[in-house]
Amino acid sequence: MRLAIALLALALAADTMPAAAQQSPPPAAPTCTRTDATVAGGIGRATIVAFTGSVTGARVCALVVNLAFDVFSSSLEAAPGPDDAVTASVGAGKGAVVATGPQGLNLIPAASDPPAATAATVGPFVVEPGGAFPSLGGDTSEVPRVVLGYAGPRVVLIRTTAVSLLDLAHALRDHPDLFGTDAFERAAVIAGGETAALSVRTADGSLLGTPPAGRVLGIMKRA
Repeated sequence: MRLAIALLALALAADTMPAAAQQSPPPAAPTCTRTDATVAGGIGRATIVAFTGSVTGARVCALVVNLAFDVFSSSLEAAPGPDDAVTASVGAGKGAVVATGPQGLNLIPAASDPPAATAATVGPFVVEPGGAFPSLGGDTSEVPRVVLGYAGPRVVLIRTTAVSLLDLAHALRDHPDLFGTDAFERAAVIAGGETAALSVRTADGSLLGTPPAGRVLGIMKRA
């Protein structure tokens, strides 16, 4: 497990390494070793998987957290909390709103009204509500991303290494089994770029991924 965590740290940190710190010639692509662990509190599973972009051919490593919707509570926080089993960066976006509260964790299309304090505007959708393929325009940028998705009774959080929106959308639509689910009903990017981070406490106390800084979505076992 320690080796797998070290490999994940390399895989998820390599895309944010300052240019001055890189050696010449460039290092080889990081290894992405599949790992499977129980999330602290028994609220889900965390896995490390890899896929190849169907459009660009880019190799992508992903930390995936698969949760049952009825076993956890959530909140939007200024920083990770001590009871959080999972924390994910929440950045600015467009087209979707992630909301927490007594009714649970929701991902809905953005409205014209500004979101409440318990919600944040994120996006874009990479799987439109209803499972439709999104219109992503001409964005071909490849950056790390954090995605929140829903598939039946499952809630899924994913942090990828650098990936284009188009490759990400195809992976979620065409290969949901890779992320431990059936077809995604909806999914949206909730953070992107150098600040995109996802961390998980496992049942043995180990930490997978990179702890987020700034505003986060905190997931903890339901009381």
